[in-house]
Amino acid sequence: MKNTILILTLFIASIFSQENGNNDSSPEFSITGSRYYTGKDGVLKVFVNIWGHVNNPGRIMVNEGIDVVTLLSITGGPKKGADIKNIYVYREFPDKDGQIVYILNLQDFVDSGSRDGLVQVLPNDTYIISQTFGSFLLEKVATVNTVMSLVNLYFNIDSRK
Repeated sequence: MKNTILILTLFIASIFSQENGNNDSSPEFSITGSRYYTGKDGVLKVFVNIWGHVNNPGRIMVNEGIDVVTLLSITGGPKKGADIKNIYVYREFPDKDGQIVYILNLQDFVDSGSRDGLVQVLPNDTYIISQTFGSFLLEKVATVNTVMSLVNLYFNIDSRK
């Protein structure tokens, strides 16, 4: 009997001794499953990966049910020179048709505002936005131009000696 009372007392004490304050180390969401999370506001959230030629790539948590355009807006949008005609979407699991990779053309959305052809954002999706070849080439030409200017400056200074 004494052991039962002692165990019950320790259990109750441990419940009341837990910190109820809101500190910076506590997450802003609680885990409700392996793929979905619930924010403090009760909204379902999911993690999505954004790679490539966007302003803020990385793994981000977003509200469940957002569209691709909103997702890219959260990352700061595509950078100048991003290939928005060939955005690759890799799913964690195949859909009902067995498809795991999608290729999106957001140029249609930019031109017409039509959301036809946009896929639903799902948990653990990975979106890869590449840089166009022309943009890549211009970026590298600018770097080569800078290096060549420095070499030219070196030889001009060296020849004055």
